[in-house]
Amino acid sequence: GIENIMKSFLLVFVALVVASDALTSSFVPRSQSLSSVPTSTSSLSMKVFDWKRRQADESAINDLDNFEFTEYNLRPAPGSKHRRKRKGRGIAAGQGATCGFGMRGQK
Repeated sequence: GIENIMKSFLLVFVALVVASDALTSSFVPRSQSLSSVPTSTSSLSMKVFDWKRRQADESAINDLDNFEFTEYNLRPAPGSKHRRKRKGRGIAAGQGATCGFGMRGQK
């Protein structure tokens, strides 16, 4: 009946707990414990990368009753457009030895 189901559930649960304890203790050195892992306390938040959009007053766009989208007031979402990468500006540009052009020879 229901007692047999509860006993089998309890037995499976205990077996899983013992198995997980055995796995974690076999992969973690005894000198370390999981509590020694530093926890991050920083609060990350989404940034709006386009500073012009960040400072702009967009209350007119959010007014759905009186605002109509046209081709003149459309603009991309903040963070969706990236600047073109300027290649071939030396090693300080952060693109490596080939400056982002690969190993393709002279063009």
